[in-house]
Amino acid sequence: MMDLLEEMTISGCRFMGISGEFQDEEKTPRDSVSAVGIKRIRDFPSERMNDYLWHFTRMRCEPFPGDDWDRYFEDLIGRGTAPYSAFHSLLNILKNKRIVSSPKLIRGGYPVVCFTAAPLGELKRLRTWQNHLARMRFSMYGIGIRKDAAEKLGIAPVIYGDDDEFESLPEAGRFRFQVKRPGGHDWTVEKEWRCRGDVDLGDLDHDSMAVSVSTQCEADEISYGFQVKNVFRLPAE
Repeated sequence: MMDLLEEMTISGCRFMGISGEFQDEEKTPRDSVSAVGIKRIRDFPSERMNDYLWHFTRMRCEPFPGDDWDRYFEDLIGRGTAPYSAFHSLLNILKNKRIVSSPKLIRGGYPVVCFTAAPLGELKRLRTWQNHLARMRFSMYGIGIRKDAAEKLGIAPVIYGDDDEFESLPEAGRFRFQVKRPGGHDWTVEKEWRCRGDVDLGDLDHDSMAVSVSTQCEADEISYGFQVKNVFRLPAE
């Protein structure tokens, strides 16, 4: 383990543990190669975007699912930073190999996991602050699942419609509903897909999943700590 930590320091990162984070000692140049032998982080190929669905993580000001407030405060004291960042949320998903569902903002209270099929150019425009929800719509951190594998997990496109459309849907399909009203907020730009219940990443092979991060240090941590094959950066510009 000490050899690994020494290698991480050589690469310009300080390793804080799987539940923590890397911190840049020096900013890793965009086109440099990690000194520890991990291939440099690459932009996700734009021509492959349509083959994947993406679940993006967010900053959290509360415990992760299954944790309590005592653990949350212990983590904050141990890290000296607050709250959990979008990168911490990503690490927690990879550690547990599961994306936990939530009923928040879902008509009917169905617990779901949300994904987007928005193309790369649209994703860049959708990285905006949502005043009504007091959060970013999408971050740079996420899990991508190839569409063919996602469909086998029960992930399906959202059905946009009015209240009558919701009432007409069978119960088994209502978790996919998202309201669409004339003059209302246009949710269709998100090109959302949903899974009812948790998504078990342990059911996926390495080639069916990709991970999006922002820096080389983050890519190194995920490649070393979780043996993830496909770690990319989604271009911000």
